[in-house]
Amino acid sequence: TLTYFNLRGRAEVIRLVLTQAEQPFEDVRIERADWPARKATIHGGRVPVLVNPKGHILTQSMAIARSLARQFNLYGSSEVEAYLIERAIEQMNDIFQEMYRMYGEADEEKKLKMRTEFYETKGRELLCELLGYLKPRA
Repeated sequence: TLTYFNLRGRAEVIRLVLTQAEQPFEDVRIERADWPARKATIHGGRVPVLVNPKGHILTQSMAIARSLARQFNLYGSSEVEAYLIERAIEQMNDIFQEMYRMYGEADEEKKLKMRTEFYETKGRELLCELLGYLKPRA
C-alpha cells in the first residue's frame, strides 16, 4: 500500500517503478483537507509511505524507489548504468527542489515571477541537462 497526497509529487516515482515492474499496489491518496486528521495515523507523520507485502513500512520517496528498482531489476546491469541512474535521480532532485521552493511560496506575485524564471531559465537548463543524461549511448 502506497500512501500519499492526491497528487503526483514525491510518490510518483514510486508509482512509476511499481508500474514498470508490473507490481500491483494499492494507491491510497489523501486529500489535503483530510491530512490533519490522517497525519497521526501515518508512520512518522510524513508521506509517502509504502507498506510492502511483508508488512515492512518504508519511508523516504527516493530510498523507496531505489530499493524497489533494485528489487525488480530496474537499476541497471552494471555499475556504470547504476551511476547513470543515480546521476539522473540527483538531477531530478535538483529540479524538484526548485519546484518545491516555487510552489511553496505564499506570495502569489513572487510565485508567478519564480515560475516564469523557472520555465525560462533554471528549469529549462536543468531539464536539458537531464535529457542529455537520458540520451541513448552509442
